[in-house]
Amino acid sequence: MKKKTLLILIPCIILSVLSSCVKDEQIIKPKTAGFVNCHTDSEGYVSVLTDDMGNSYMVSEKGDRMRPDTTYRMVCSYTFQESGSVTIDQMVPTYCGVIGGKLNYRAPEENAFPYKEVMNDPADIELAYAGSGFLNIRLGIKVGSRKSSHEIQVVHVHDTGRVRFRVYHNAAGDEEGYTLNAYLSVPLTEYGLSRGDSIYLSSKGYDKDYDLVMVY
Repeated sequence: MKKKTLLILIPCIILSVLSSCVKDEQIIKPKTAGFVNCHTDSEGYVSVLTDDMGNSYMVSEKGDRMRPDTTYRMVCSYTFQESGSVTIDQMVPTYCGVIGGKLNYRAPEENAFPYKEVMNDPADIELAYAGSGFLNIRLGIKVGSRKSSHEIQVVHVHDTGRVRFRVYHNAAGDEEGYTLNAYLSVPLTEYGLSRGDSIYLSSKGYDKDYDLVMVY
């Protein structure tokens, strides 16, 4: 039977794996990976990378050309050079996408979200934290192949006195073969949070359900 895919106004997540190969004879340079802001120059190349601790690094090599003078929310694997700059080894867009333009992702309200019944598949929360004004999430999604296309939505749940979010996932009937990661960054600026406030996040998981509390 042919699978049905929902063609509705729900953004699709790109499922990706950050990986690298190092030959035995190479000198291993300091490397890290995580959620970052990538700032492009007037030609559209990423020229500055800023991590969630507020550190900024010049990018020493040109990569793919994107929109000029724009900030993108990404998950990057990058290597530190002796000069203090970095080279980007791999770059994966987050659900938030562009943050320096008008394409910023916003979590819809759960009580106005009409697809709860069809987006009830599990998703494991492997990592979640607040940083750089975002709720950053790494999900573990079981897929049948690397070409699988799943739908994921984080919604804002009305909860008086609390800022609460929930993950919804539609696997579209895909097989649960192995796990790939999906990355999301949900803007938090409109929720009136102050330092020390709590953020709540829940999800239906494969072996257990998640109900997490983080500090802003």
